[in-house]
Amino acid sequence: MNGTALGKILCIIFSSFFVFACSNTVNHPAKVPGSKSGVVLNPSTTSQKKAQHKKKGSTCPSFKSGNNRISQSMTLPGGCQYRYVNFILTKSNITFDCNGASLNGLRTANPNTFFKEYNKKNKPLGSAFLIKASNITVKNCHIQNYVDGVRIRSHIPAKAVRSLRAGNTAIEDQLRSKAPNNINLIKLDILNSHKHGIFVERYVTGVNIKQVRIRHAGNSGIYLESGTQRIKITQSEFTRNGFVDYRKRIRYPKLARFRREAIAVDSSANNVIANNIFESNGGGGIFLYKNCFEHHKQAGQMPRFQHSNNNLIQANTFVNESYGIRVAARQSRNLILFECGDPLIAKVGLFQKYYEDFAKNNQIIDNRFINVSKGVTVEDDNTTLRGNQFSGRSRVNIQIGTPYRTRYKKKPVSGTILKNNQYNSSAKDAVTFIYQRRKG
Repeated sequence: MNGTALGKILCIIFSSFFVFACSNTVNHPAKVPGSKSGVVLNPSTTSQKKAQHKKKGSTCPSFKSGNNRISQSMTLPGGCQYRYVNFILTKSNITFDCNGASLNGLRTANPNTFFKEYNKKNKPLGSAFLIKASNITVKNCHIQNYVDGVRIRSHIPAKAVRSLRAGNTAIEDQLRSKAPNNINLIKLDILNSHKHGIFVERYVTGVNIKQVRIRHAGNSGIYLESGTQRIKITQSEFTRNGFVDYRKRIRYPKLARFRREAIAVDSSANNVIANNIFESNGGGGIFLYKNCFEHHKQAGQMPRFQHSNNNLIQANTFVNESYGIRVAARQSRNLILFECGDPLIAKVGLFQKYYEDFAKNNQIIDNRFINVSKGVTVEDDNTTLRGNQFSGRSRVNIQIGTPYRTRYKKKPVSGTILKNNQYNSSAKDAVTFIYQRRKG
């Protein structure tokens, strides 16, 4: 039996237990009435046209397979299509305008089916764009089948890693000053990333992500790493991300409890997420949390010191999500498998460990939640929820409080402000309070 046949059989078996499609067909989401996302790219070009390199007589420039270093601004002619190429931007002050070009991270049109291994020659490329410099703009691109659609890379020397592991927080501002900043990602259509649509590495600041559409990323659509600040995500769409694992050149369906959110705000602060649409993502819409210094015994792992504080989440629409927004998303999650290096709050029995999570002073304003099981969960302090609207099928519109921090550290959630929210009368519990102190 060949790998493809075996993959299809396993996919059918697993689909009996997990919700996912065995084919690679992409269904484009219906527009939400009143949408302000403003995404204008035509996604059909990435899934229906056959990608290829420059043909004889074409005006499209030739690029070699694999890595291509870009040292100056360029605009591609309209309609160019490239397969198995990526671009590394190491010089500052560059604009790369795809002008509608299609970039495919595979030699084939579609990803392998679940459980079928890529061979080493044909595994997906790491990213369409690897950005290592400042004052960079990438725009008007169709990107599909890479590991990460776009990755913004920061360099942390080995000495700095050791210093961070020793608990030296004083060097974080220095690392931020040396990391890429002022990055613009505009009108990108990112499809079928094996991991992330966009990955923003540690200490990167000042990223503007606008009119981007991210669909079917295996992990989070956008991941904001520790120490990042002033990221602005606006007028974008996130659909059916977070359902797939990619390990050792093989794609697997994620177990339901490990499915990821559209945007992961991991120890990232002072960001704006506004006027976006979130629909049918694996874990939910936006999760704010601080990584617990996972797998801390591994030499390359670094603790997180910055908390996910002072973020503004405004005028977004969430449709058909299990969770809309989670504040301090890991406060009451069993993290025994994460091998955390942070102080332990509680060990419950033999197989449960809980750690404190941090996401304070966040504002959640004027968002719409349609058919969202739990609209907003709040498990840290001083969250403002104002002018949000909840409709359709729902279990809980807003849930405030956290059990383990309250029980074991005597620190209930405090300072939550609720004002002018419109609750769903059909919800089982419009607002649920768990061990909290309410303000306002």
